[in-house]
Amino acid sequence: MKHNNIMKFLADPSKLAAKFDWKRKAGSILALDVGKDKIGLAVASHPESGESALALDPMPLMLVTRTGNRKVLDESVIQELQDVVETFNVCGFVVSWPLQKEGRCGAPCGKVLHTLDCLVEESSSIVNQNRPFCLWDDHHYLPGEDRASEEQYVHKCSSSIAVDVWNDYCSKHWPQLCDDEEQLDEIWDIPRNTYS
Repeated sequence: MKHNNIMKFLADPSKLAAKFDWKRKAGSILALDVGKDKIGLAVASHPESGESALALDPMPLMLVTRTGNRKVLDESVIQELQDVVETFNVCGFVVSWPLQKEGRCGAPCGKVLHTLDCLVEESSSIVNQNRPFCLWDDHHYLPGEDRASEEQYVHKCSSSIAVDVWNDYCSKHWPQLCDDEEQLDEIWDIPRNTYS
């Protein structure tokens, strides 16, 4: 198996938005929220369409141990993601980047990177040059006091968080379509920062 570097497929958020502008009629974006034991999913059309982001059922994040005691994604996870990508004609991914309140990366960020690395290594048909991903922190925390917090170890994952990540991403990259948060909430008809 050929090892691929996830950095080859990491896109600047604005470049992913520009790519999506080109494919707005035929493609969709899959927002992912990677947690300890599941992945929250939300599929979205271009915001110009006015359609709501579709929160899909979270999928279990199952790992198997391979030679060398290396944990990789179970084939069922890869197949389920492949099915979603094909069904919704996904052209890119916005992946929740769960920074701590202090702005530091914790264990949840490591879990995101490990999951993306496994996806790239196990299946070149999901994340690739034509279907890149960007990391997006929808909290925009400012550095504050230096303290250890529970969130460095725990990240509550859900598809509604994936929808929130997508909504925040849209408000930053298509502000003309989302003048303020109230308008954004009306477009998707979902209360912001409400997690299931």
